[in-house]
Amino acid sequence: MEQPEAVSRTLGYGSRLSNDYRVKLGGLDKAEDMLLGIRHLVMAGCGTSYHAALYAQRMMQYLNSFETVSVEDAAEVTVDTFPSHSAGVLLISQSGETKDVLNALHTAEMLSIPRFSLVNAVGSAIARTTNCGVYMYAGREHGVASTKAFLTQVTGLGLIAGWFAQKRTQRQMGSSQDSQHTTLDIVDEQRRKELIEALLRLPLYCGVTLNTRDQCAKIAQKLVDKKHMFVLGKGFAEPIAYEGALKIKEITYLHAEGYSGGALKHGPFALIEEG
Repeated sequence: MEQPEAVSRTLGYGSRLSNDYRVKLGGLDKAEDMLLGIRHLVMAGCGTSYHAALYAQRMMQYLNSFETVSVEDAAEVTVDTFPSHSAGVLLISQSGETKDVLNALHTAEMLSIPRFSLVNAVGSAIARTTNCGVYMYAGREHGVASTKAFLTQVTGLGLIAGWFAQKRTQRQMGSSQDSQHTTLDIVDEQRRKELIEALLRLPLYCGVTLNTRDQCAKIAQKLVDKKHMFVLGKGFAEPIAYEGALKIKEITYLHAEGYSGGALKHGPFALIEEG
């Protein structure tokens, strides 16, 4: 029920977005030169944070925020994870204390790779160690299954994606001798504006979604006796399918798996039963 308010806090109640479609993130502005040297971004997180990173990967690719964007389970990060040049790492953690994420941070630190973070807990270990990043301000998570974290992480990552996209565009325009913008530049700028408009509307959409509880209850009634569930999503919806399956497992102890909609026929389809 706190989702609309939590998202509004992540957006700084609109203060992180200006009227001219600019993203304002003081935690990144102070390290702009270092951050804009990152051409190949690696995002590391665990569980819900990992799924949020998968969603952000699609946003960043859509906006051309970086040349390449990869997502790693923080527990699997090694010295071989990072590209050999112009690499950077974004550490994502709700608590800011996740051990595997801290280990990934220390690995990047050992390699002198630029590091920044997205965390909820102010003054947490990851925030202190990176000393560069964005706070979610989602508020305290009361449930065992983290719900506010995913949505506010995606919101914060959307702000980060927009920030990098706008800064790169500004630098390219400033260094270009040609005043004419390419079609790609125009498309990227339009996509960035659309993202910002969507972020501003997100608290409203969250409120509308909360009004669908009766419909959700009817669907749940049909599924209450099932023992297995496949949650499907395609494109931007694929990471949401993964996160939805995780929440179903955590809350109901039902076996649930998230899948790409396109992968349905490659295995899961054989397990679907009538009814």
